[in-house]
Amino acid sequence: MSIKKNGNIYSPYHCIPEKPLFHYSSLKGLHGIVTSKSIWATHYMFLNDSTEYTYGIGLAKTMLKKFIKEESKNFCCKLSYDEMKAIEDREDYIKNIPVFVSSFCEDGDLLSQWRGYSGVEGVSIGFDFSKLKDTFKNKNLGFYLTECVYKEEEQLKMMDRFWDASKKETKINGNKDAKNINTWLVNVAHNFLGKCMLFSPMFKDESFSEEKEWRLISNSFRFNKSDERIKFRIEKSAIVPYVEFKLKRENEPLSFSEIILGPSLRNSMLSKFSVMGFFYANDVDCKNIKYSKIPYK
Repeated sequence: MSIKKNGNIYSPYHCIPEKPLFHYSSLKGLHGIVTSKSIWATHYMFLNDSTEYTYGIGLAKTMLKKFIKEESKNFCCKLSYDEMKAIEDREDYIKNIPVFVSSFCEDGDLLSQWRGYSGVEGVSIGFDFSKLKDTFKNKNLGFYLTECVYKEEEQLKMMDRFWDASKKETKINGNKDAKNINTWLVNVAHNFLGKCMLFSPMFKDESFSEEKEWRLISNSFRFNKSDERIKFRIEKSAIVPYVEFKLKRENEPLSFSEIILGPSLRNSMLSKFSVMGFFYANDVDCKNIKYSKIPYK
């Protein structure tokens, strides 16, 4: 998919795709999106597979050890136990910062997505993010949209860039003696881990590459009484934290590029009619509502 790079919005990896992206959801989820005029980004620990986020963090920790070893050799220094402990504490802190994610797919009619995210009686909702780019600047501070990176070679190259950027951004205070070098190296490590926290949701194992997934990501929220933007919903055995990405500006209709009804709804005129009526009653602009082409029973 061709994309429009926009490095000035919250992340150098923020992109606006030129074609629609699809969000797989249940009919209940579609109802929630329309009535709230927003899409929900869920805390990473409550995703279908929370290891998707920890995969990136684990890769960062492995690469950090390599980088520290190389820099220590270059400067003929060795970090003390307390300095290594400070880095490990930072790793634990980073891992526990709330990160909220909403997933999209380039393919709006993919069997693995029907099975995994919406059930065969769900829907696939098409979003034209080129029409939503202004909302990133206004009400959705802290969100960025990006493609997932599946190839380990590309992931490692990105880690190299994070480390190089962290070194350039971190100044050595005073002379380049052993103490100042060690302090600098610890600070570089902290900077690097901060970047990894922001971007690790981009990384997925290559076995998932069929999904061609994009992610809407935010880590600008915190669990405290003063941040009322974090909301909670009940799902099965958990009370799930989530945040809202507003899909439209005031006095504008909500718009979807298309809606695909899941495989089990292929022969249900009632389902299509109900969605059309629901959209009409809620001033939703969507001129293309169709059925999945996947034969599935």
